[in-house]
Amino acid sequence: MPSRARVVALINKVETLADRRPAHETAEQLLTKSTIESVVLASVRGDEPVLEVCTRRKRAIVSDAR
Repeated sequence: MPSRARVVALINKVETLADRRPAHETAEQLLTKSTIESVVLASVRGDEPVLEVCTRRKRAIVSDAR
């Protein structure tokens, strides 16, 4: 992997509000225990596929439709 590469993980199938809690827990673990820069929570078949982008510093809600 190139030294300047960014590692971004994608957690798909976050389709309901109930799905977000385990997705947030997984994102938190990935961000604290690895070189992953950010984690995208998504439902790629949805109208707005990217729901949130989680980083070590913050969690940005892209869409709160679900």
